[in-house]
Amino acid sequence: MEKDPPIWSTNIVRNYERIIEWCEAIILTCDISPKNYDEYMNRKCYDIESEDLQQCIKTWGSNFGYLPKWVMMGVDSLNNNSRIPANCVIDTCNMLKFEDSWNTHIKQERQVLDDLKKEALLTKQSAQKSLAVFYNEESDEYSSYSDYSEESTDSEEEEEEEEENEEKESRKDRKRNKK
Repeated sequence: MEKDPPIWSTNIVRNYERIIEWCEAIILTCDISPKNYDEYMNRKCYDIESEDLQQCIKTWGSNFGYLPKWVMMGVDSLNNNSRIPANCVIDTCNMLKFEDSWNTHIKQERQVLDDLKKEALLTKQSAQKSLAVFYNEESDEYSSYSDYSEESTDSEEEEEEEEENEEKESRKDRKRNKK
C-alpha cells in the first residue's frame, strides 16, 4: 500500500478535512435510498433528491472506489506524522474489509452497508475531535517573541519615551508656574 493518498497535502489541517470529507461521502453513499440509487446508476445525478448526495457524487463519484482505501491511508499517514501530537491521533479503522461490498454497491447493486457506515461515522467523529484538539495545540503552541524576551520590545520603549517626555513637560510647566 502506498504511503499517502494521491490527493494529499503538506497542510496537516487540510488532510484532516479530507478524511472528514471522504467519510461524509461514504456515509451519504451508504445511506442512498433505492430511488436515488436508481438515478445514480442511470447517471442522472440531478434527479437525486438530496443536494448533499448530488454534490458528493459530482465531487467524488469518479473516485468512489478509492474512498475507503484513501481514508485508511490518510489516517495512517496522519497518525505516523511526527508533527502530529499524540493526543491528535485519529482512531484507526479497517474499511478494507468492506471493499467488496462497497465496490458492488457503487458499480452494480445497492448493498446494505450499515457496518461500513458505522466505521466511517466513527472515523469522521474521531477526525473531527482530533482536528479540534490540533487547532488548540497549534494556537497554544506559539507565542509572541515578546513573551520570552528579557529585552523590552519596541512598543514598550516607545511608551517609556512617551512617559519621559510627559515628565519633562510637567517639570517645565512647574518651573513656569513658579516664575
